[in-house]
Order: sequence, then structure tokens, then C-alpha cells
Amino acid sequence: MKDIPLVKKFNLKSFKGCESKLAIAVDFWLDNNLFSLEETKKKDFSSLFRQLKETTTANWWTELIGDRIKAFLAKINTENASVVYNWLQSDFETFNNVCSHIDSSKEAEKYFISQLPNNFDKSKFAAIKEFALKQNWNKLYSTLLIQEYPFELAISEYLKVDTDYNSLDGIEIIINGVNPTVIIDFAVSNGDKRLIDISGNLCHKDSSQLERIDFKNVYCQEVWLKSIHDGNKILEGFKEPHKRYSMMFDEMIDGIQSIANVGYDWRY
Repeated sequence: MKDIPLVKKFNLKSFKGCESKLAIAVDFWLDNNLFSLEETKKKDFSSLFRQLKETTTANWWTELIGDRIKAFLAKINTENASVVYNWLQSDFETFNNVCSHIDSSKEAEKYFISQLPNNFDKSKFAAIKEFALKQNWNKLYSTLLIQEYPFELAISEYLKVDTDYNSLDGIEIIINGVNPTVIIDFAVSNGDKRLIDISGNLCHKDSSQLERIDFKNVYCQEVWLKSIHDGNKILEGFKEPHKRYSMMFDEMIDGIQSIANVGYDWRY
């Protein structure tokens, strides 16, 4: 690898055909070293990236290698994503040199998620999260969050950057495998409309979750109403439905109007 940078010092114009032959050799070296999954696990190529960055005058060498790196990053697959992570684990500064050239497709995001090493340094997550947001990669962003934080903090951080009601991909990753009770409790304390709808659906699937409902809490009301909208009967899930029915009307009389104004089928 150390021999490659020396080539740029030679004046190749005097040697007919030399540049093209050397270009073939450089291509071969790149394929079997810088772009090799096995070699990047063992070797640190950060000096090459630094030399490319520090070169002030473009020449055939820097242009060739630069173009090959851009082409490598323009179409991400499983192996390419793994190679990039290997580069970053050797020297994270490399990320600043390559991130602007990385394929921004959702397919590429999928590979960066699946190939994220379990032992990747979490102190570097901030830069990758910033990159994920620029790429509009909510799934990668949320994947990093759940590796950093417990559920409540991860979902809180995520909701700060994604407020689009129609955006569910990142949320679904964070809530995957989380106890429904924990999800519902967070939803009724936070009030995010997407989480309210998800919680209502969870209560439709398991109506016993509704036993804990507090009719004085407007978000609890919305979860309950969503469960009815999804197919629950009006007091389904309550252990003492008639008692809850009376309690509901008592609280409505105390000033809770949103329940009274909803046109659902009130048969139970």
C-alpha cells in the first residue's frame, strides 16, 4: 500500500503507454486492498484517504483513485457497507472524507443497518446519526438510538427529529419487541399522534390494556377511541364495565367533552 502514493511523483508523459498500464495496476491494488472485505479488517488505509484529502493539485493518480472510491460508494451493497465500516473502525476521520459520496438510496440504508458491527464504537454514533438525518435515513437513525439508549429515551430523541404523522419506519424499529404496556404508557404521557394510534391498535389486539385507562387524561381518551375505531366495543376490556360506564359519564359531566362528541357505536 505504501508503494502506491509514490507513483504520483513520476513524470509518466515521457513513457508511452505507461500511465494506462499503471492505472490497471492501481485498479487491481484497489480491488484487492482498499475495497477488499478481508483486507480492510486487517489493514488501516487511513493514510491513503489523508493523502487524497491533502493533495492540492489533481493528477492522474488522485483522479483515478478518487473516481474509483466514488464509484465504490455510489452503489452500496452488503459487502460495500461492511468495507466502509471497516474503514471507519480503523480511523473514523475517514468518514468525513467519504460520507458525501455515499449512495443515498433506501436500499443502501438497509445495508448500513444490517452490516453495522455489534462492537462499533458508540462514541462515534453522533456523527453517523447526523449523516443518517441528512440522508433521510430514519431507520438507520432509530437503529443507532436503540443501541445507545433505553426505550423511553430513544423514542424521545427520535420524536424530536421526526414529526411527520405519515412517517412510521423509525418508530416501528424503536418499538419492536417493547412491551405494549410500556409503549402505551409512553404514548399517553407524550401524546404523539402516531404512538396514540399504535397504542389504540395494541388495545384492540389486547383489550385488557384498557383496564388502566384514565378518562381524565385526554391522550388516554384518544387511545381508547382509537381502539373502538379499530373494532373494540365501547367498554371492551374493562373488568367491571357498568362501573366504568358510570365513571365515564361522571367524568364527562365534570367537563370532559371529547368523548361525548365522538360518533361511535356505543353498544357494548
